[in-house]
Amino acid sequence: MPTVKVYKIFNHVDETDKEFYVGSTKQKYLANRWGNHTSCCKKGLNRKLYNHMREKGIENFKCIQLHSEEIDDKDIDTQRALEQKYVDELKPTLNINNARGLVDGAVDKARVQKTINELRQYNSDYEKKTVEYGKEYHKTYHPEYYLNNKDKIKANCKKYHEVNKERINKERKIVNDEIKLSKKYYCETCDFAGISPSALNKHNLSKRHLKKVGN
Repeated sequence: MPTVKVYKIFNHVDETDKEFYVGSTKQKYLANRWGNHTSCCKKGLNRKLYNHMREKGIENFKCIQLHSEEIDDKDIDTQRALEQKYVDELKPTLNINNARGLVDGAVDKARVQKTINELRQYNSDYEKKTVEYGKEYHKTYHPEYYLNNKDKIKANCKKYHEVNKERINKERKIVNDEIKLSKKYYCETCDFAGISPSALNKHNLSKRHLKKVGN
């Protein structure tokens, strides 16, 4: 059975610094959890605890055990209850969430919302950059790839159409019938239905169409 350890992180050098954090872990050694915290802090992770530790000096903080108790391996509710008990009693100032992962009412909610907005903006900017990169990559490499693999591409397309001929014709007939009913992008001379104006224009310039019109 694992042992839950409830711990406290605080400034043990500056007695005037009353800020502290309470957490819990099922890791075998508390030193490993403390190592996770210091690593995140040094990497610049934006958390209330880590910001305070960097401001006051990471080396001035330490982690002590407040309570330990054996629980069932998957009993996360007991772990959270033990941690919440000490959160309620000690009222740590550096906790953003309570033990159940819910934002505490005393926390600066504007700061939490700001972090969420910054993340959304980052995701939006990243998506735009990805789209632009894809366009540039396509323009640069696709023509070159096509020229170098023209015969291979044509052979693969031909093979795909041969294997899926019956399905393609069936789907094409359904589309054609729908377009015929709407009389949109439709060539009565060739009984051809396009899916867009450009498809119809392309058909009108095709040998098939010009031959029928000529006759």
